[in-house]
Amino acid sequence: MKNNPNPIIDVLKIPKFRRLIAARFLALLGNGIAPVALAFGILATGGSGASIGIVVAARGFALLPGLLFGGALADRFSRTSIMAWSDSVAGLSALATAYLFVSGSAETWNLAAIQLLNGAAASFFIPASQSVMPMIVPAEKRQAANSLMSLSMQLGVIIGATGAGLIVANLGAGWAMSVNALTFLLSALLISRMLLPAIASTGESMFQSIRTGWREFYSRRWVFIVVLQFMVIMAAVYATLNVLGPLAADLHLDGATSWGFILSANSLGYVLGGFIALRIRTKYPLRTAVFMTLLFAAPSIFLAIATGNTWIIALGAVINGVGATVFNVLWDTTVQERVPPQYLSRVASYDALGSLAAVPIGTAAAGFLSEAISLDVALWICSAVIIVSGVITLCFREVRTLTSEEENLSKT
Repeated sequence: MKNNPNPIIDVLKIPKFRRLIAARFLALLGNGIAPVALAFGILATGGSGASIGIVVAARGFALLPGLLFGGALADRFSRTSIMAWSDSVAGLSALATAYLFVSGSAETWNLAAIQLLNGAAASFFIPASQSVMPMIVPAEKRQAANSLMSLSMQLGVIIGATGAGLIVANLGAGWAMSVNALTFLLSALLISRMLLPAIASTGESMFQSIRTGWREFYSRRWVFIVVLQFMVIMAAVYATLNVLGPLAADLHLDGATSWGFILSANSLGYVLGGFIALRIRTKYPLRTAVFMTLLFAAPSIFLAIATGNTWIIALGAVINGVGATVFNVLWDTTVQERVPPQYLSRVASYDALGSLAAVPIGTAAAGFLSEAISLDVALWICSAVIIVSGVITLCFREVRTLTSEEENLSKT
């Protein structure tokens, strides 16, 4: 078969993909705004690093229990209906947060309560969203589709993070969270119009379906190993980007404006990584993907060695973004190729559960550690965790030698 010379144009001709990519752009625009608005809104009300850690961790603690049920539901019902419902709840929770900031009634407990609701809704969104692509894009176009999706989403984060810094600095965190709410409600509207059918029922009960998902997840040892790695490194990454980074910006830089710029630089790295992922062809996709995770340590390293220099820290954020996008595209494409569609949401739910399991602990611990030890020491700890876990993962043969489906087809 002849390779398509214009895979990007070909993918964009698919109407449902266009709706999906537009919806994810809007949602990630909101996600670019939220971390800046939350962190500096909390600091503006007299909160501390511990307060930020508690509020951010609340979302993670609520997200984890629902992931397995979210995966089982997404393999039974319309995945797009679940996604639209989840985005609607995210929009309403952002609107409630905006009200608390604008009215001056924001406290750690009520912000954390809203983040609990937000996390519960996200637990249903994640498994459904990760299994939609095979339903709308043919297999030979999925790497291009995943790369374009990443590009679109990270352009949204760039605009959101940059705009958030300016909005927070000039109008306040409440107005920034209002914009965040609007983006999620518009995303819900777009997704609700995609009308994808439910997966055919297997007749299993909910708990049987969850057990089947575990069997499919654990039987693929390469999936289990990489997810275990992510359980460790995502705690360190989120601790850096959601707690330690904003604290460093508040202490040594220009606060929300500087941190918004650094987060937008991180997203610029995601965009650059998307262009790389569009062109990359590798015989061993997981080997390449895991090597990219070593770049996740760049923000914490640069924050530690370049205190007070926004531009150098932003460079570290760019490096992180490149590594993250190349990893995500190779990982998503490999999983979509090798996991049957009827199990994909459930495998994705275990993937997300494992990857995010330690994030609430990491973010909460980072807030308290920032008050117990120096900020630099906390950042170096995060760097070491990321690098060591990546090197250990590369020692496993299943990860190093797994070949791409394209490579396998070329041999037949």
